Amino acid sequence: MAGKIPRVPVNHLGSATTAGSPFIPNSAALQTGLSRRDFMRLSALAAASGLVLPRRPVAAQSMTSTESELLSLAMDVARGEGADYADGRVIRTQFEAVGAREQMITQVRSTDSYGINVRALVGGSWGFAATQIFTRDAVANIAREAVAIARANNDVAPSTTVLAPVDIFPDADWVTPHSIDPFTIPIEDKAALLLRVNEEALRVNNIRFSSSSILSVKEERLLATTEGSVGRQTLMRI
Repeated sequence: MAGKIPRVPVNHLGSATTAGSPFIPNSAALQTGLSRRDFMRLSALAAASGLVLPRRPVAAQSMTSTESELLSLAMDVARGEGADYADGRVIRTQFEAVGAREQMITQVRSTDSYGINVRALVGGSWGFAATQIFTRDAVANIAREAVAIARANNDVAPSTTVLAPVDIFPDADWVTPHSIDPFTIPIEDKAALLLRVNEEALRVNNIRFSSSSILSVKEERLLATTEGSVGRQTLMRI
């Protein structure tokens, strides 16, 4: 049955490894009860030894020209394999959590994920593939795989899909409006703020317990389509 469907952004990378994760995951976590004194002592020891407390293990580099070239390659391969339409994304996501209860640090956690995906349309059916390997061969392979999956899906259940018309943006860029990137603030400063918040809350009559947390998320996306659009997004949440 024919029908127009909206172009919904892909917010995940799909399964690309036997473990079910297409990301390059890196994480460091400290989940234990640490007093303010112990936390600050740990911070001082880490600094003196040249170490850092858990935080972004993968450098938060901006999207590079190499990534753009890989997406362009993916679009060329998808077209060559017979896709009616295709798009690809490089997605890097950073997550950080700091928690405190009363004057104890209860959680410090930082994770990164990084991958590339291709989505292809053949006839009226979609195919999807992803990888965490940023080489020309690996990216070309997922483009072929996405088209092959779409073609197989269409062979099993043929249908007609008409995409809603959209404008072409060859160099789009959007960043969540913000004055401070939360990932530029040291974890030690965030922990100290939470302890101060809890301390003030406990000054209120009849308040016996106080807990607080700061969750920070930064997602960088680079998009390319076979229609010629190229866009960059930096999404921040706190």
